[in-house]
Amino acid sequence: MTIVEDIKSANLCIGCGYCASLVGGSMVLDDAGFLVPSNDSTALSAEEEALVKTSCPGIRGDSVFTQTDVEPGARFDQMWGRYFLASVGHSTDRDIRHLGSSGGALTGISNWLV
Repeated sequence: MTIVEDIKSANLCIGCGYCASLVGGSMVLDDAGFLVPSNDSTALSAEEEALVKTSCPGIRGDSVFTQTDVEPGARFDQMWGRYFLASVGHSTDRDIRHLGSSGGALTGISNWLV
């Protein structure tokens, strides 16, 4: 298994496309709707694998954010830091949901506010 396949199988890929760009590969939507490197992007040379190991934000979370103090009730993620709640949502307007970025949640809220 390659480093890219390992990252994908561990659900650490953030969809940045860095590894795919090394081999002129492409990104595709997975079953959950997230961008991940396509299978043609996983065939990296040893030098390219070394670059991914040192640069991939999915596996280099320690260089993005570290904090030891966690407030009561908060959770801590090495990549994203301290948080209290993570939720998933989307616009209830079908057109906004499918045309907007990330389900159109912010577009839907903005329309409601206006």
